[in-house]
Amino acid sequence: MKCPVCKKDEFVVEDMGDGLTSLHCEQCEGHWLPSFVYWKWRQRRGFNAPETASEAGARAPKPEPKGAKLCPECGRLLIKYRVSKDIPFTVDRCGNCAGVWLDCGEWAALKGRDLHDDLDYIFTSVWQAGLRKEISAGSVDAGLAKALGAADYARAKKVRDWLSEHPERSRLLAFLGRREA
Repeated sequence: MKCPVCKKDEFVVEDMGDGLTSLHCEQCEGHWLPSFVYWKWRQRRGFNAPETASEAGARAPKPEPKGAKLCPECGRLLIKYRVSKDIPFTVDRCGNCAGVWLDCGEWAALKGRDLHDDLDYIFTSVWQAGLRKEISAGSVDAGLAKALGAADYARAKKVRDWLSEHPERSRLLAFLGRREA
């Protein structure tokens, strides 16, 4: 087995906490998490903690190494998966054997947000589609804020929020859409 980052072929078994073990590369400090090891850990753990919000000033992992990574188990390309719009890294997973590569600091960052027990869900099309939708909406909002200016954008958001809760929302929207003579 070779490390996907530094190509070193020496791993040590390391306890990642709560009885979960990984194969750890001491050179780049990454972790290889075989799929069956993770699933056994999830079964023993028995519960799934809800995701927590990002903390301001939370320590981000080291920058991700550039380039494609190969699975240490089967040699296939690892696929990058975005985790969250406010988490600045991707997690690598093998599409063949479903093992997961975590670069230095990524496990701690996931654990800090209670996403460490959601790895299986993060790789689903449902999670990834929701994330793309969230990122897209954020881009649209950022563009609108830039075009309108901060004050007008904040005012428009207040009106939108007020309209969304109003019992006569449809009538108000019709009124706003009507042209004055």
